[in-house]
Amino acid sequence: MSREQVQLFYDKLALNLKAHSVSLTEYTLEDGCTLDFWYNSRKDELVIELLYVPEELRLQGKATKLLKVICTIADNIAINLTVLVSNVYGISFDILKSFYQSHGFQGDGSVMTRKHQNRDLEVF
Repeated sequence: MSREQVQLFYDKLALNLKAHSVSLTEYTLEDGCTLDFWYNSRKDELVIELLYVPEELRLQGKATKLLKVICTIADNIAINLTVLVSNVYGISFDILKSFYQSHGFQGDGSVMTRKHQNRDLEVF
């Protein structure tokens, strides 16, 4: 993910937050990786509904990079994250849960949360 892509993502996210939008925002890279999220103004959190990497691009760190970007942005603007875990694309629930836990998310069911942290993560 280039600095320009991160900036575009950040700008889209900032506009969504500024408008207190609860509508779904889709961010898709040219390689087909997609991140769908929305802002929950009641809980002041970002809700990740989908983090998708095409099957042929999996296990290359693409999902990790996208998640690091949104975690860094969330940390910088002091907002919590919630992810709705689903194995609809064929990855086991346990693998997905472990993936999100490795990035600071907690929870036992299909809803996992991550409290913002006061530190910078390396995105680039």
